[in-house]
Amino acid sequence: MKPIKGMIYSFDAYIAVVISLIGVIMLINYYSIEANYIDYYQAKTLTLDLLRVMMEKGYLKSPSLYSSEISFTLENSIPQKYSYRLRATDSSGNENIIASSLSNVDEYKKFKVASSLLVPVVEKSILTENPYSYITCQGTVNACSTSTKKSLIFDSVYFSKVTLEVSI
Repeated sequence: MKPIKGMIYSFDAYIAVVISLIGVIMLINYYSIEANYIDYYQAKTLTLDLLRVMMEKGYLKSPSLYSSEISFTLENSIPQKYSYRLRATDSSGNENIIASSLSNVDEYKKFKVASSLLVPVVEKSILTENPYSYITCQGTVNACSTSTKKSLIFDSVYFSKVTLEVSI
């Protein structure tokens, strides 16, 4: 069998081209994904930390009362390159936007991060009539007069989902 001339050189060149292409692709992926991952990780931890801080300060329990404090906290904590939106959804599905940046969160170039917390909201309610339709009085024979009826004070608790979205 007669050997083929140039076969070894062409196979060697093919392997060299494949190895160099793999190296270039790995370098591009390493530098581009790492930078995006750092920005993504920073934005994710920023949203979670801001929600936890606002929860501990009590701003999220009644966001309408603390809207100026919430806006001040978000404007001073989130870097200028990010756009943000803080919204609350109550148990019936109504959505309220509490604070947002001037730029639109939905128009993003790199990524969008959203973090959510369930915030317990407690409301005190006073009922003058018993909703369970029974009367409790002193003794078994005495009928209750209107002066002995007491109003019921109870707490109603529901959860509000608060979401902070950040995009770049």
